[in-house]
Amino acid sequence: MTSVIQNIVSLLSPTAADSLSFLAVPRYLNDELATGILVKSGLANGNAPDVVEEIRSFPIWHKKNRTSWSIDDDVREYVLSKLNGSAESTRRRVLNALREIRRQPEALSPAFNLRRFDLQLARLSLTVEQEQQSGIAVLRQFFNLHHDETSRVVDLYIDESLPAEVPSGTLPDHLHSAYFMRGHYAYKNRQFKAALRFLEPVWKRRGGSAQSRHDAAIAAHLVGLMWSKETRRHHEAENAYRESLELGKEDSHHQAQVLHSLGNLLSKNRQRDKEAEEAYRKSLVLLERIGDQFGQAQVWHSLGNLLSKNRQRDKEAEDAYRKSLLLAQDNAYHQAQVWHSLGNLLSKNRQRGKEAEDAYRKSLLLRGADDQFGQAQVLHSLGNLLGKNRQRDKEAEDAYRKSLLLLERIGDQFGQAQVLHSLGNLLSKNRQRDKEAEDAYRKSLLLGKDNPHHQAELQHSWANFLSKNKSCWPEAEELYKKSLDAAKNNPRHKVMVARSYGLLLIEKGDYDQAEKYLRIALENERNDFYRDTIAAKLEEVARKKAGR
Repeated sequence: MTSVIQNIVSLLSPTAADSLSFLAVPRYLNDELATGILVKSGLANGNAPDVVEEIRSFPIWHKKNRTSWSIDDDVREYVLSKLNGSAESTRRRVLNALREIRRQPEALSPAFNLRRFDLQLARLSLTVEQEQQSGIAVLRQFFNLHHDETSRVVDLYIDESLPAEVPSGTLPDHLHSAYFMRGHYAYKNRQFKAALRFLEPVWKRRGGSAQSRHDAAIAAHLVGLMWSKETRRHHEAENAYRESLELGKEDSHHQAQVLHSLGNLLSKNRQRDKEAEEAYRKSLVLLERIGDQFGQAQVWHSLGNLLSKNRQRDKEAEDAYRKSLLLAQDNAYHQAQVWHSLGNLLSKNRQRGKEAEDAYRKSLLLRGADDQFGQAQVLHSLGNLLGKNRQRDKEAEDAYRKSLLLLERIGDQFGQAQVLHSLGNLLSKNRQRDKEAEDAYRKSLLLGKDNPHHQAELQHSWANFLSKNKSCWPEAEELYKKSLDAAKNNPRHKVMVARSYGLLLIEKGDYDQAEKYLRIALENERNDFYRDTIAAKLEEVARKKAGR
């Protein structure tokens, strides 16, 4: 290939050969721009159009789009490699020529694309060390427009010129801005490993400028959001949020967003529900102050989810959901989410089953055809609601199977595992469908094998199912033990499994072991009513032991 290119270049006139070195620098040209570069660089005057025409008469260029072209990459690489030590000065001369052209936009044709020109000018600036700062500043202006395609182009141009590994030490402001853009773009595209690689140093190795502090505040928030997905990093996530709050303390909107995220993190720990609620309410105060209605709607939804965990606060949770619906009437996606949450709340009250069903169906109507995951979630919830009424088991099964179809289509294995668990529970109520129920449980166990919490819950359900058949008691016992072992850090689950296992052991006549597991259930139960029922079973065991 090199020899072919060398032969072609040797056929060019001396002026055209020199000009080719300059035209190989930019990656976006048209005839007007190429002529301008040659004139402004002093390579050609009256004959510049002829030189461009000569270069384009050889197969060393290709079209970029309908109006633009560029020198082929292999030719560019060959020509620029021949410049040796003069490559930097050539790039600088081309850059200066382009800047001079940019200062006279009135001289350009009406069809000239200034936006694309400015992006290419910034791209070229990144290749000249002394000009990187100005190039990054221009790219940041484009990035701040929040246009997806422009952000992709900006990320590509920075990737071309700056090392992928962030340099050590305090980052100069322009590099800080460059890596912030790369990290933010990666996060938005769910490339979380790359996002952390860029955003953590942006947060921790900032300079002293106001822009660096602002970017570091956002970076710390995004890092916290990523860490919050891993239970073992919740403490680090909280620290990131709190430092983000300090760094962005002069920006009310930023403060409100981070407080919302902090509330979501704290709400994962039942012992910190009060702190989570305080974070949400502080966020709401700030959002009300700046008039951000949609932001308020999002926080009211989260607050409703928190309050709904406490049966004594169901009324407050419902009020929060309805405020959220009122504040975001024009956002169908948000409305669909809140109607789903409200349906889940109402479904806990048997007297409000019709209202819960209406809420689920409103959520389904609001979800677009593209939101297959959202539709699947609501259909799962609707199936759970309908399954409480034996007369509607067929409708419940239909809802589950529709949910499974959607989840299979999008490849969500864990979602399928959850629905198959619920379907197994529904089918297990009909002794004629025990084989189908068992198949559903087995599929669920396989698809959800990487989620310990799901495995524990499924093992409990499956053990309950098997306990109905005396010949399956040994397998049921093994499943109860596995579920209990997985539930060692979950008191609520431990209560349910230990109680179920204790009841099986009573039936089996193993009263010593039954007493052991019922006491485990009693020790972990916090509800007085359920404590009384477990205590009654323990008394029954004591009577049976005494009568042996």
